[in-house]
Amino acid sequence: MFTITFKRIAVVLMAFCCLLTVPTLAQSARVTEDSTALHRHYASHRSVSSGAASQSNVPQPHFSYVTFDVPTATATEVRGINDRGDTVGIYDDASGIRHGFSRDRKGKLATIDVPGAGSTRTNQVNNLEEIAGAYTSTDNVTHGFVIINSKTIRLDFPGATSTSSAGLNDKTEVVGRTTDATGAEHGYVWRNGKFTQLDVPNSLFTYAISISDGGYVTGDYEDAATNVHCFVLHNGKYTTVDFPGAVLTGECSINSLGEISGNYYDVAGNAHSFVFVRNNFFATDVPETLETDLQDLNNRLDVVGDYYDSNGNEHGVIGVIDCSKLDGQNP
Repeated sequence: MFTITFKRIAVVLMAFCCLLTVPTLAQSARVTEDSTALHRHYASHRSVSSGAASQSNVPQPHFSYVTFDVPTATATEVRGINDRGDTVGIYDDASGIRHGFSRDRKGKLATIDVPGAGSTRTNQVNNLEEIAGAYTSTDNVTHGFVIINSKTIRLDFPGATSTSSAGLNDKTEVVGRTTDATGAEHGYVWRNGKFTQLDVPNSLFTYAISISDGGYVTGDYEDAATNVHCFVLHNGKYTTVDFPGAVLTGECSINSLGEISGNYYDVAGNAHSFVFVRNNFFATDVPETLETDLQDLNNRLDVVGDYYDSNGNEHGVIGVIDCSKLDGQNP
């Protein structure tokens, strides 16, 4: 059974957060999305006249952040973060080629390219420093992968025409999406070397995006009316997650404490990001930008993602939600 808004997932939340210190690097440009139909759906709903206007009626906690751009890149997205502050993401070089990257908490940066691939995306890193992602081969087929002990393992859902890997936990359980021969898109879990398909009942598509150590899976689905929602799956039960008053909610990730980050569109067509903390929703936009997209959060409430500046250029963002500023705020 579905609900319109998020039902409480029993969680015990941490009372303190730690501030990340990351050097700010210059220049970036818009990344052209090639990863999911969800982004194309978002683009079709995006306001053409205005950016992400602030919402005075939505509680906004203190959100400390820094911009991170891969040097010489034309665009950067930070897509995953572990509890130590190691991050992974993607960037486009001056020739328009997409690469994955990893950056440790001390600032050491490395490009990740699957050998022979036309493009590589690194989407998540766990506390074992294993990495999940996707790459497009020279014949334009998308494959998922997971890097374990420096070995790249290709993940192809049986019978699928494409597979991508989006998230993984410390049990090396991987989630992502797959496209079958009819063009239908499904979520999946890869566990102990075996795939399990995930489909929200009566949905037009389902994407699995993240998985916690406790086995909670989050992702997106499109209902029969083509509205996009987030979901949480646990013990076979799907629960819908919608930001209050939003027309679209998507790209939800969950940490091991049951806290969630994601993105939504308001009724005016403006894009925003949010976190669900202490059983409440809070908006978390980078100020004075066209759009903020949060991609992941860890157990310290460090968050990562990207934002579009006033010129439409895309930059990576790494930040932290100050838990002490959340007390007494209820949307």
